[in-house]
Amino acid sequence: MQDSPSKPITEMWTELENESVPMPQFDHQNDEQEYASEGQDKRAHKRYTYVGKAAARPTGGFLEQHGIILDLSLGGCLIQLDEPLDVLIETEIEVNLQSSYLACRAFATIRRFSEDKRILGCSFERLTKTGLTDLQGLICDLENGRVEAVP
Repeated sequence: MQDSPSKPITEMWTELENESVPMPQFDHQNDEQEYASEGQDKRAHKRYTYVGKAAARPTGGFLEQHGIILDLSLGGCLIQLDEPLDVLIETEIEVNLQSSYLACRAFATIRRFSEDKRILGCSFERLTKTGLTDLQGLICDLENGRVEAVP
């Protein structure tokens, strides 16, 4: 697998002033056709439910929040934190994921977050080579049923 070009750690996105985009909420009582194109999953990688420990902090920041992994893929993860993290869409964060099958440090970009900023949807930008190998192995084992989603 060829590594994709990564952005330097020092490159930071500027904060968007008072803008936030919460996780989309769909009214399922409306006509399903209305949401057909909006509701399509556009992810490049299959998502797997998997529970483990998570910690996140804005890149270059000091305050780290702890929580759990809700799901993950080769492209990113969804994490739930114990306390809100002060982030905006496109904020770059450091994420540490840990379980009995995975120890992974990644730089990720916030793509979505809940209104209370405790649930973060992130896309991985950079992973350590070991972290990527561990993640690929875990995904393969989840795909083939060799690992349970809740270890």
